[in-house]
Amino acid sequence: MNEIESIKTIVLVLTFIVAGIQDWKYREISPKIWLPSMAIGILSNAYLFISMNLNDALYLISITITSIMLMIFAILSFWLKLFGGADFLALLTFSLNYPFSTMLNSLYLYIRPDVNLPYLLIAILPPIVIILLFYCFLVFLIIIYNIINNLINIRLLGYLKVPLYKKILYTIFYRVTYLENALRKKFYFPIYIPGYVDRITFNIDEEFDKWKEKVVDLQPNTVVVISWGLPMVTFLSISILIYIVTSLLIHSSI
Repeated sequence: MNEIESIKTIVLVLTFIVAGIQDWKYREISPKIWLPSMAIGILSNAYLFISMNLNDALYLISITITSIMLMIFAILSFWLKLFGGADFLALLTFSLNYPFSTMLNSLYLYIRPDVNLPYLLIAILPPIVIILLFYCFLVFLIIIYNIINNLINIRLLGYLKVPLYKKILYTIFYRVTYLENALRKKFYFPIYIPGYVDRITFNIDEEFDKWKEKVVDLQPNTVVVISWGLPMVTFLSISILIYIVTSLLIHSSI
């Protein structure tokens, strides 16, 4: 790894560590935090393209896939409101630094017959695809943890006067608990509260604690369904750290 790559990686890691902590603690991230890493990513990759004349088809394919995925994510974030603006900026910042795998710089990697398939995939797949796969795995672990918790308290589902398919949905993706427990939790949003709320998801722009003011007259032992406001940038930060460490280990072993 040369000096430019080292500086780029260090700034990117520090940026995502700070952003990940802010997202976990506050669910708010200042847009300015991404600017230094974005600028370094653009300049370093521009220098790399000019100095190394990177015109191989794999580079173009990787950059094209990355661009398409960013456009899709922009639509999901700013039009459909399924993700926050900070989530998009996090992916954009990472992609400006890693529009293609750094291991593509060693073009012999995918020509050598002794290179194993996992190494080849890491080298060829656009980094944004790999970190989103890591992210999905982390979310899957959260879902498993959530299912286990709901199965431990499965008797609570009997108090919910909703169709069976909703009970299954609640068990997999949400948390079924008593109102008194829900009121003590931070960054949780109501999905089902008898007589107040009955929905599948929540608006990413709503305040997580506003709903608590509307249910003060309900009994504390009322069974409700709540959803955790997932700190996507935090999990993206973990995924990016895993990707960078994995890439360095693989690069050093070949």
